[in-house]
Amino acid sequence: MKSKHRIEIKKRKCPYCGEEMTAGYIQSARQIFFSERAHRVMFEAEEGEIKISGSPKYVKESYYCDNCKIVITDLNHPAE
Repeated sequence: MKSKHRIEIKKRKCPYCGEEMTAGYIQSARQIFFSERAHRVMFEAEEGEIKISGSPKYVKESYYCDNCKIVITDLNHPAE
């Protein structure tokens, strides 16, 4: 089933190569977070780790550069 939710297309240039990035979402069935160390099995962020998404939606607007193979996510704006 396809979702009807889509990002309003905003033109973003990759800060590394200058090519146009593709708008999309980072998504997961579980919490998404950034950690300075790798966890063997982890489902939630520990104290001091940076939550990228939180309950109830595990979705964040992001931009992908096919040239550099990187994803950029702005943590200042909530997911729609």
